[in-house]
Amino acid sequence: MNFTKTSIFGIMSVAKIVKRFSLVTFPLLFFLTASVYGQSVTRGPYLQKVSDSSIHVLWSTDSLTDSYVFFGTVPASPTQVRFTSSDTNRHNVLIDSLIPNTTYYYAVGNQSGVFDSAVHFHFQTAPAIGSEEALRFWVTGDFGKGNTEQLDVLAAYNNYAGSNIANCWLWLGDNAYEDGTESDYQANVFDRYDSLMAYTPFFSTPGNHDYRSVSGAYVSHHSTHTGPYYDIVDVPISAELGGYPSSTEAYYSFNYGNAHFVSLNSEVQSTGSVNSEMEAWLHQDLSSDTSLWKIVFTHQPPYSKGSYDSDLSWELVIRGIRENYLPIFDQHDVDLILTGHSHAYERSLLIKEHYDVSTTLLPAMIVDGGSGDPNLGETYVKYTDSACAEGGAVYCIMGNSGSKTGFGNDKGLNHPVMHFSEAENSVGSLVLDIHGDTLLGTYLRETGAIPDKFRILKSACPTDIEVVEPGSFLFKPYNDYGKGEISVRIDISNRCNLAMKLYDMNGEKVYTHDFGTLPEGKHFHSLNTSSFSTGMYLMVFSNGNRSISKKVFKLNF
Repeated sequence: MNFTKTSIFGIMSVAKIVKRFSLVTFPLLFFLTASVYGQSVTRGPYLQKVSDSSIHVLWSTDSLTDSYVFFGTVPASPTQVRFTSSDTNRHNVLIDSLIPNTTYYYAVGNQSGVFDSAVHFHFQTAPAIGSEEALRFWVTGDFGKGNTEQLDVLAAYNNYAGSNIANCWLWLGDNAYEDGTESDYQANVFDRYDSLMAYTPFFSTPGNHDYRSVSGAYVSHHSTHTGPYYDIVDVPISAELGGYPSSTEAYYSFNYGNAHFVSLNSEVQSTGSVNSEMEAWLHQDLSSDTSLWKIVFTHQPPYSKGSYDSDLSWELVIRGIRENYLPIFDQHDVDLILTGHSHAYERSLLIKEHYDVSTTLLPAMIVDGGSGDPNLGETYVKYTDSACAEGGAVYCIMGNSGSKTGFGNDKGLNHPVMHFSEAENSVGSLVLDIHGDTLLGTYLRETGAIPDKFRILKSACPTDIEVVEPGSFLFKPYNDYGKGEISVRIDISNRCNLAMKLYDMNGEKVYTHDFGTLPEGKHFHSLNTSSFSTGMYLMVFSNGNRSISKKVFKLNF
C-alpha cells in the first residue's frame, strides 16, 4: 500500500514539538497537504495487545524511518501523538493513557508528517476488566490459504456483523499457508484482510504450517524459536493485559471484559510432555484468574474425526493435549476450548473428564447431552455455586475458514463427543458473543447460513436442586438429532422406585421402562428410536408419589 504523506502544522510544527515531548496534545490542529517522496507503507497498519487503556499499532515501510501515530476521538482530527525516534522498517508504537471502551481514530507516519489515513483506521479500547459489556470475537482457523473461500468467509462475516463488528479476532493457527513465510503472510493474510486488520485487533496461536518457517521448531526449546510468525505478532508476555506472565510469545494469556483467554502452543515439544513448562504456567495462570469466563485456544484439537482422527496412535500431539492439558481445563473449570488443524467444523456437547480415545467415552462424562441451541430451549447451564456445580466445557474445532476437506476425505465426522460436525467442501467461521452471564457461539457458513448455535449460561443453583426431599428425583432428556436414540440423565436425591413412560402426541404409549429401586446419585438411560416417527414426545417419570413430565424430540438432520 502506498500513501501520500501529509505535513501537519498547528501553532508550531509537530516536528519541533515532538523533539521536546513524548506526548503531544494539539489544542488547535489543521492539515496542509505536502508532497513527500520515497516513503511507502508495505504492510498494515494492524493492531495488537488491545487493553482498556492501551493498544499497539504496527506497520512496515519500504525504508528506515522513525515511527509516529497521530490519534484522537474525532475522525480526521487527531489531537495526540505517540512516537518512537529510532529508525526502523518494522514499526510498533504503544498508545497508552486511553479511556476504556472508547473509539479512537488514527493515522501513521513519521516526524515529517502522517500518511493518508482512511475511515477504517480506528480502534476501540477494551471495556474495564471484569465489566459485563457485550463482547464479540471473530474466530477463524486454517484460514490463510490464498483462495476465494477465505474471502467468501470474510464476506459472510462482514454481512452478518454489519455495524456490530468484533472487538477482537482470534487466529487458531495455520494462519498462512503453505509454509508460514513472510511472503505467505503478506499474500494470504495482510493483502486479503488489510481493511479488517486496521480496525480489529487480533490475538493468535501458531499452527504446524506456521511452524514450517520457525527456526528451532521441534528440535529446540521454545524460547529460541524465531521466524515470521514471531516477527509479526506482539502478544502479552508480562501479564500486561491480565493473566499470569508467560515470559514467552509461544504462549500467553489476557483478559478482555469478564473473559479470560489463554493461547497455548500445540507446536512446542512440551505439548506431549508431563509437567512441562507450559503446563506448569497454565496451572498458575488459571489458578490466579477470577474471570467469569475462561476460554482456551490452540491449534491441534484433542478430539476430531474430520481431516484428522484423534484416535490414531501416531497423533502424539493430539494425545498429549488430551492427556496432559484437559485435566487442567477441568480442574480450573474452563468453559470453551477453540482449535483448528482438522479442516472441519466440529462442536461438542458439554463434557468433562474424557482423556482417552473416543471408545472410552462414558455417560458420566457428559454433563449435558443436549444441543446447546437456545432456539430449541437447550442452553447449556453451568452452575456457579459449589453446591451444584458440575463443570464441563464445549470443544469447538473451527478449522475450515479457508481450508476444507473434500467429499469423502474426512475421517467419519462421528466422534461421540460431538453434537454437530461438517466438513465436506464447507467453509465458515465462528462468531462468539459474550454478554454478562451468557456466551453464544454461532457457526457461520460462507453462504451466510447458520447450521449450528450453542449457548452457555452461568447461573446460581436452582431452588429445586437445593431442596432434598425423601424419594425426590430430577431428570433431563436429550433429543434424538438423527443418532437413533433418546437419552436421559436421572438425578436421585434419595433412593426410590422409578418408572418411565414415553407417549407420542396422540397419547399413545410407545415405550415403558421400570428402573426398580435406584440409589442416590446420577443415572443414565437410553432408548432406541429407530422405529419412532419424527416429532415430539412426552417423557413421564414417576416414583409412585409424584410424576414429572417433559417434552423430548426426534429430529432428522
